[in-house]
Amino acid sequence: MSNQFRLKNIVFDGQQQAVNELVSLALTVARNQRGENHLQPQDVIKHKFMREYAELDEALEHKTRLDALSEVADLVYYSVQDFFATGDEKDLHATIQHVAEKCGITVQQAYTVALAKYHLRAHNLKNFEAENAAIEQALR
Repeated sequence: MSNQFRLKNIVFDGQQQAVNELVSLALTVARNQRGENHLQPQDVIKHKFMREYAELDEALEHKTRLDALSEVADLVYYSVQDFFATGDEKDLHATIQHVAEKCGITVQQAYTVALAKYHLRAHNLKNFEAENAAIEQALR
């Protein structure tokens, strides 16, 4: 990983490892689900992020807390990919802090739910029930 994508300001112990792992999982998703060996273009990542943000608001208003946490996982996943593309650490931290606060969790917990969900998603088809169970287990 290039120094450009190394975090200069660590929010919690293990954050750099979590960022690296999420990029690796995103590359695994690209290989397994799209037959590609690269992350999606930044404009695609931004579009997906915006869609997930709307889904977070919907989950917070009309669905369960677990549904909202699943959306947080997606938002962290796309934020890390955006950071990998831009190197904008300030945006990464601000975005994840914001979505974590919306759900009443810590930044570390936001990364934890993303890792739990995408460890499954990287090697399996979407399975919301299994992903939600993994998220629930990860926060215990």
